[in-house]
Amino acid sequence: MPIEMPRGLPFSVDTWTPSSKRKRHHFLTHAHKDHSSGISTHSAYPIYPTNLTKTLILQQYPQLDDSLFVDIEVGQSVVVNDRDGSFRVAAFDANHCPGSNREFLYMILGEVIKAGATTLNIPDTVGYTVSDEFGQLIADIKSNTPGIENVIISTHCQNDLGLATANTIAGACAGARQVEVTINGIGERAGNASL
Repeated sequence: MPIEMPRGLPFSVDTWTPSSKRKRHHFLTHAHKDHSSGISTHSAYPIYPTNLTKTLILQQYPQLDDSLFVDIEVGQSVVVNDRDGSFRVAAFDANHCPGSNREFLYMILGEVIKAGATTLNIPDTVGYTVSDEFGQLIADIKSNTPGIENVIISTHCQNDLGLATANTIAGACAGARQVEVTINGIGERAGNASL
């Protein structure tokens, strides 16, 4: 799902359009086709993916050249040099947090914070979590993750069972300070939170 960034930022995320091509840095979060649509015609150096994402994208789009990519190791913090000032990014994929082993999740989120993350996105990417569960997940992450007071918790809820909006609100009530939402619930697969 393309993510349109506010004007003036030097980067794009999962967006491959003529206007995003003019950005100075391009981030590819994963290899789903809805996140890479247009990459073969509107890509530009540098593209920052994880090594696994790059490998999968190069299989899907063999016409792309490996030299377009700058790998980011999962869990490592990387400084991106830009003419308007450097910024730091860290790659980590917590694709389906509700199904994760909780103690491992708290530990790995703490490590990602240590590596320099400033926002932790907690998704329900398969869209089957109910609101009480999702709200409790966010509350538990807030209570058990080392360094959590130094970052923003963000949510991204899919709508497979029609609960994306309810889960997003439950996450916000439990302490998430950023939510990923759409207009009319339009979004990848079954849709996203409609707010």
